[in-house]
Amino acid sequence: MGRSRSCARGNTRRECLRVDATTFNKVLIMQSSEDEIELAILQRYVEKHKAANMTNPDPANGCARELDMREVLREIVDEQGPALDYSANLWHTRLTSSKPYDPPSPLLPCGDFRLNNDQHRYHARAFLNSGKPPAPAWERVSELETKISHRKPVVPPKQLEQKFGILLSPPQEEKDFLAWAEDAKENQYQIAVIFVDIDGFGDLNATYTESRIDASILPEAQYLIKRAVAARGGAYGHGGDEFLVILPNHNRTEAIAFGEKMRAAFEAKAFNVEGAQERITVSVGIALWPDQGEDFERTKQAANDAERNAKNEGRNRVRFAD
Repeated sequence: MGRSRSCARGNTRRECLRVDATTFNKVLIMQSSEDEIELAILQRYVEKHKAANMTNPDPANGCARELDMREVLREIVDEQGPALDYSANLWHTRLTSSKPYDPPSPLLPCGDFRLNNDQHRYHARAFLNSGKPPAPAWERVSELETKISHRKPVVPPKQLEQKFGILLSPPQEEKDFLAWAEDAKENQYQIAVIFVDIDGFGDLNATYTESRIDASILPEAQYLIKRAVAARGGAYGHGGDEFLVILPNHNRTEAIAFGEKMRAAFEAKAFNVEGAQERITVSVGIALWPDQGEDFERTKQAANDAERNAKNEGRNRVRFAD
């Protein structure tokens, strides 16, 4: 699996799964999260194998035990289109092998040669081996569970924003940023700080009342942002209509691609307010640490200024800090 440019050669602390930023935003997964994603993938294949065995015990019917890697990943990471295909191909290649016996891979690709390069290109099933080890998928699940449980001591849960409990709280912003910044100094990468502000929020409150907007648009908006950020970084509530996103290991191109993807997601979504369909847009401002600020507060202010520029220039747009 390839490393990003900021993952130094021989660096065992992290590996990066990434999508070309010219297509979609980069997918950054720290080593701990990568193990958790692999575990979640394999658990689904093992569960499928068990369920299929109970209903169709004939081992010759391999397709009954298969899952499409794209469908599995869609439940685990919030991706779609080319980004989803890229990640599915990467994980399918990593966890399967055309020669699974040496060494045994956890998953087997579709055994029907008529389908495995077409409809079943991303299909695989948990591997039961007649030799040793007898059950590579199950053994890898056990190995990952042990590894994750012993990796580090339990840490206190991150503080959620009180009103909705969906995004993280403003006090959590700086704690997370400082932890990423310490790692970034060692591994030489940038951190994107992004402000997202709902356009025309005052008009929405005036039309529907604040309580109705709180019960409809705001929770959905927060979930949309949370899904977009997923395992890439952190998303924080920052006032009723304003949100902050922190993305470690994102350069300018990648951060702008992420901001544009999020802007487009808001523009495309219909929000339901007591039976009425409302379309809203957002203005997005982006700054990079350490380029636009030597510390968190200065970088955050630069991103906030960029978001105001987006508002002043007509709303529903992404602007990078000067």
